[in-house]
Amino acid sequence: MGFQNTQSNNSLVHSNICGSLLIPSIARNKYFIIFVDDYSRK
Repeated sequence: MGFQNTQSNNSLVHSNICGSLLIPSIARNKYFIIFVDDYSRK
C-alpha cells in the first residue's frame, strides 16, 4: 500500500486489534482495539 493523502478527518480510519493477552487488565479484558484517523496520523 502507498501513502494515503486524505483531505479531512475520518475519511480513512485504520484499526488494529490485539489479543488474547495472557494477563487480563484490571477490568478483566483480554483484547484491545486502536483506531487511528489517517488525517491526523504522522
